Amino acid sequence: MKVLILSHFLGRGGSSSLAVQVCGILRENGHDAQILATLRTEDRITEDALFLTDEPCRPAKIVVPALLAKIEELSPDLVYSISGTNEMEVLRFLSIPRVRHFSSLESHDILDIRHLFHQAKQYFDGVTANTPDVTETLQSWSPDSSFLTGTFPYALNESLWKEPSNPPALAPKHPLQICFIGRFEPYQKRADWLTEIIKLTNESQIPVEWHLYGDGPLKESLLLEIQQLHPKPSVHFHGWLAQTELVKRLPAHDIFFLCSRWEGLPIAMVEAMLCGQACLVPDTCAGAGYALDSGGGWLYQADSPKACAMKLVEVLSSPQTIYQARQVASRVAHEKFLGAVPERQTQDCFEMFSKVRFNGRVESITGFRSHTLLPPLRLFRSRLLHARHAIRNRITNQFTRLCSLF
Repeated sequence: MKVLILSHFLGRGGSSSLAVQVCGILRENGHDAQILATLRTEDRITEDALFLTDEPCRPAKIVVPALLAKIEELSPDLVYSISGTNEMEVLRFLSIPRVRHFSSLESHDILDIRHLFHQAKQYFDGVTANTPDVTETLQSWSPDSSFLTGTFPYALNESLWKEPSNPPALAPKHPLQICFIGRFEPYQKRADWLTEIIKLTNESQIPVEWHLYGDGPLKESLLLEIQQLHPKPSVHFHGWLAQTELVKRLPAHDIFFLCSRWEGLPIAMVEAMLCGQACLVPDTCAGAGYALDSGGGWLYQADSPKACAMKLVEVLSSPQTIYQARQVASRVAHEKFLGAVPERQTQDCFEMFSKVRFNGRVESITGFRSHTLLPPLRLFRSRLLHARHAIRNRITNQFTRLCSLF
């Protein structure tokens, strides 16, 4: 079977890793697999792909027809769309089996997956996700749809993860260690919230240490803001580490913490669980409920920095509860993300690929109009917020320019 894997771009994140993973497994099983990434980026996980363009931010009315022409030129037997809205849109115009992957179920001021899904679902012959709870949610949103479903778990290097073992006993008055892994950016990861969360946690007088792994545009401002806090908290910046080095450090930490606006299944969370960390992550993380439904941590509503800090302090106030969560985290993660379970899920997913059939629904590209990313009222509100943000930035830039003249 000739399979074409569509990806918005091939960066370093989960969707990009999944595209490479799927391509490799398909080839190992005798299929002709190829990745087509719409945008060529500088920092990419692989060179083994076709790239449609080097130009970012091109409108859908240009990208989608170009993407369709390239797909028709390559003549695949099946298209597997892993990421990107344009890469979902193009499925409408194909007369071959089409499978779409959902790594997240986000709903915010730019995109509502449920709203988009209801517009696009009739053009899916198959739907996959990294965990079965996400596909179950998609099915519940569309009980009358005929698409097949499958689970495609992230591949983990099993040689890195030892058999589950109990964490060391809690030492009296020993600071609890909080671990954050992610890109320091203000939108998805909401890393600009970290300073206030650290400040409020610090004010609780519970002894803690923060260990922040990652990098990004907010790193310098975070460093400066945290240095100005009083009393000074214990915060350590470690940058990005090789996976083998990270695995050596993670078992020393007690809690893996995120405050993201949304996530797919956070692969860093799974790795932290495998290392015996309890996890505190937002309930908007698709797949996190599946990861934690047998124990190992907690989901919470990350509505504001204050809400994040309050929940974190609540958890930190019960070290014994943290210890109990740590005791089961590694075992739960081993059972769900290593060995027989993911192997069976992957095999079942490939069997689903072989059963997928084109459902006959197709549109003409003539007069193409994009799906809307938000319901009308939320779209109007989003545009107002965007306009306000643009005006505020323009005024700030003008003021800065005037000040530089004096």
